[in-house]
Amino acid sequence: MNATEEERIPTARILVYSSPVPGVFMASMLVNFYLLKFSTDILLIAPATIGFLLLAARVWDAFTDPAGTRGCRMTGVVNAR
Repeated sequence: MNATEEERIPTARILVYSSPVPGVFMASMLVNFYLLKFSTDILLIAPATIGFLLLAARVWDAFTDPAGTRGCRMTGVVNAR
């Protein structure tokens, strides 16, 4: 089933809602780079170990974030807009 023109979200609105994404990405990269540098230089943990832990955290988030959203929908909790 195709969405009609009334149901489609305008491109301008999509761009406005996605505009904070680069800033959030840069902030998270700064935190990850600092964590990597701190862990290897101060805590003396192997870079491969820290890299694996950061990768595992991203993979964990990829699976658990959508599952949490579905759980809220199934319980009837509606996000405020």
